[in-house]
Amino acid sequence: LTEAYKNKSLTHVGYTEAWCDNYAVILNKIFKKKHYCINSLRDPRAVIASRNHGSNIQEKYGGKYPILVLIRHWRNNVINSIINDSNDHYLTVKYEDIVSYPDFWFSKICFFLGINFSNEMLDVNNFINGQGEIWKQNTSFKSGTDFSTKSVDKWKSVLPDDEINLIEYLCRPEMEYLNYELSKDELNSKRLRNYFE
Repeated sequence: LTEAYKNKSLTHVGYTEAWCDNYAVILNKIFKKKHYCINSLRDPRAVIASRNHGSNIQEKYGGKYPILVLIRHWRNNVINSIINDSNDHYLTVKYEDIVSYPDFWFSKICFFLGINFSNEMLDVNNFINGQGEIWKQNTSFKSGTDFSTKSVDKWKSVLPDDEINLIEYLCRPEMEYLNYELSKDELNSKRLRNYFE
């Protein structure tokens, strides 16, 4: 991290990694400085739509991921969130909540990290990456450059019904725990259950 961030006056350094919540908590036991983990969860249907049905998946990722790998990864993130529910150095946020109420959630995240909140944090044009350049939003559907809810339900127009059925069947307990509304009726769920049995 010191190599990547040349600015010696930084007081906090953050990084994002799909699997970091698996080891971030362990860092507190190894190093003297406290590490904080913010687990940002998103509707699994939106995650899979973005990863496997976005406009540039071939160029960006080399093709689609196996859907079961994505589902297992998502469920693992939810499990980590549940396990760390009482951990003072672990915060779970939902993507949909952040884009819907950015001022509230940025204030909450700042409080969690012990830093001062500023309204400048709500302007994505102020975001700088590790190289000191303007940060570019990672979006598969060109949903905008600001905090936008346009991408929240994009999966509804992108995912085929069989994938929605599979995701909702395999992720149902975690989706209900996180209060995600299931789109498919019980009949489709029963058909899928019969398929697996």
